[in-house]
Amino acid sequence: MRVSSKGFEFEKEQSKSYKHSSALALLVSPLVLRERGLGQIDYAEFMPKTKVKEARAQIVECKFTLRGTGLAPQQWARLKNSARFLGELLDCPVELKIASQRKTLE
Repeated sequence: MRVSSKGFEFEKEQSKSYKHSSALALLVSPLVLRERGLGQIDYAEFMPKTKVKEARAQIVECKFTLRGTGLAPQQWARLKNSARFLGELLDCPVELKIASQRKTLE
């Protein structure tokens, strides 16, 4: 699979922008996800339970350029299944976000 250098740099910058003081970065093996037919995760973090909030997690899909209305339906479905998988492992809700540098109408 070809990775664009702009996309890779954007993904690196996105991961640096997250503050880990209240969240833990999650490292999820692409091999584990692929073996289950799930979508690869660009960035994920876990926020443990506190006195005022329940535990939760977040997956961020980084796209340098987001065309049209967003991700292909198949990719979106794989990412949702990845979120469901992580939620079952961590026993918490998982939010799925898309981060994009720019959006086009193509």
